[in-house]
Amino acid sequence: MYKVFINNKAVVFIEDMNNLQVSENDRILKLISAKELFAEFEEFIKDDSKTNLYIISEKNVEKLFKIFTSFFNKIEAAGGILRNAANKIMLIYRYDKWDLPKGKMKKNEEPDNAAIREVMEETGISDIKIIKKLPCTYHIYTLKGERIIKKTYWYKMFTESMQTPVPQTEEGITDVRWMNKQEITKALKNTYRSIFELFRFISQ
Repeated sequence: MYKVFINNKAVVFIEDMNNLQVSENDRILKLISAKELFAEFEEFIKDDSKTNLYIISEKNVEKLFKIFTSFFNKIEAAGGILRNAANKIMLIYRYDKWDLPKGKMKKNEEPDNAAIREVMEETGISDIKIIKKLPCTYHIYTLKGERIIKKTYWYKMFTESMQTPVPQTEEGITDVRWMNKQEITKALKNTYRSIFELFRFISQ
């Protein structure tokens, strides 16, 4: 399965409808041509009544997803869910939403190294180690009139550092906080859908 976020909408590529709970806010399509796929996508993002677009392909999910991504310019990024010894998780506040530290990968940079570098730069916290890899996320946005699909590599991280976090203000970050479970639950009411769903893969 592949899921691509566009603000609070999602395009989901799946093999079948098993265990799929569908609502009136969802649209479902069987395997279609590249031309039809793009046309359906354009219609979907304009339709405020629809939240999810499910693309079903029993044998060619990966191929269909590659065709879909070919419609956009591609960028790769990396970031992490950083936990400390007090069992708190680091969130950053950027562009009026709570988010996780992440950033664009440099040329020839490995995703895990990029994730550690970006988390260190955006939070001011050093001595970070990776615990395990998390699922990648994909999201689409427009920059200077061009549509971009960004693939972000995510990692579960840990630090024993007692440093005071420092926001990287030149990247638009205005706040950085260690949060407990209750604080995170509140913060996730004002975040991106991709971040909200990413938290399902970690235990508090």
